Amino acid sequence: MEMLDMTANGQWTSLTSFGLSQDHKIYSMARVGNELFVEVHEFNDEPALYSAEVDSDPKLEKWRKRTFIPDGELMTVHLK
Repeated sequence: MEMLDMTANGQWTSLTSFGLSQDHKIYSMARVGNELFVEVHEFNDEPALYSAEVDSDPKLEKWRKRTFIPDGELMTVHLK
């Protein structure tokens, strides 16, 4: 199992890999509520979007491949 260390809003976390090979590259990430969205580029440079709940038990964490793929980079916007 591979781990990805990342930071968001000054908080560090580790995410378990969802089976990405070295042919996949993480393009952008954004968090909405307790769900993390990760856009990757697959081996043929085709984009794919995955999401997972970040507040759940890491052992039960399940990544889901989404059908919608954004045209640009993902970004988090804080609304007040």
